[in-house]
Amino acid sequence: MRPFALRLAGYSLLATALLTAAVFFAYIGVRYYKLDSQMYRWMSGEDARDTQWNRSDRQGGALGLTGYRMDIDARVVPGIDKNLSGLAFDTDHDRLIAVVNRPATLYTLDRNGEPTGSYPLRHGPDIEGVAYLGNNRVALLQERKNTLHIVTLPAQPGPIDMNKSKSLRLDLFPGSNAGFEGVGYDAGRDQLYLVKEHSPSKLYRIDGLHDADPAAMTLRLTDLSAWIDGSLPATDLSSVEFVPGLDHLLLLSDESYRLMELDRDGRPVSYLDLRSTPFPHARVPQAEGMAIGPDRTIYVVSEPNLFYRLTPPAVAGNGNAG
Repeated sequence: MRPFALRLAGYSLLATALLTAAVFFAYIGVRYYKLDSQMYRWMSGEDARDTQWNRSDRQGGALGLTGYRMDIDARVVPGIDKNLSGLAFDTDHDRLIAVVNRPATLYTLDRNGEPTGSYPLRHGPDIEGVAYLGNNRVALLQERKNTLHIVTLPAQPGPIDMNKSKSLRLDLFPGSNAGFEGVGYDAGRDQLYLVKEHSPSKLYRIDGLHDADPAAMTLRLTDLSAWIDGSLPATDLSSVEFVPGLDHLLLLSDESYRLMELDRDGRPVSYLDLRSTPFPHARVPQAEGMAIGPDRTIYVVSEPNLFYRLTPPAVAGNGNAG
């Protein structure tokens, strides 16, 4: 009985070790390689949808994301340790605006990802998205409360009291843990675009934000989710950006490692797979925010504190990778 008991104990230890290893590798696969999302894409037939994108007959007057190259790859943003989230381009001052959700802070960055100022956001936790509205006005998206805050940047870097901001509650998903994640602004038409991350992903547009009084209920909300239902080659949405001059939308997916371009009618145009493009680091760990400059250079930020710059074919990169 004793040898049998020893063998049984050995088998039990081996089974425990194998189970522990399986759980560990499953965690690594899901956390760092998004294997759950890739399996979902394969089982749901999403890869077949890719044929709608990057078609030659839709590239006229488009960004043509497949031609972009990365000239700043995974640069650590000095002074930020973790929780780097949203990103926007400030066209009035030729700079970027980034947000960190914990501790809630707004940063200004130059085009190379170097911080130039910080604005602690008092009473403003869980800020995920940011959009520049013009004239130093910034829209900040509070995910869990589904609340949009409008703040004015002070002339000099310093604290901003969120309790004194104009705010709009967008309570479209009661009881959901997945709220609005990203926000982008069309200054020419005064239209704000919002994306819900997942379960399911959603796309909305708000008209009349600049002049409207939220208390008077004069804003117009349009559900554009039909643009992404059934055609998007991605399992989530982490950011949205409007492309001036083209009237196109850019969408960013963290789980699927993709940038995607839609035309003004919501039709698929082009996408860039951040896994297969010949970038030095090959992956963006957790792409949370993006912005596009007047020259159509695209900027991406990833948690914990990484900065990326992608240039179109006509723009020569002048940054250093790494």
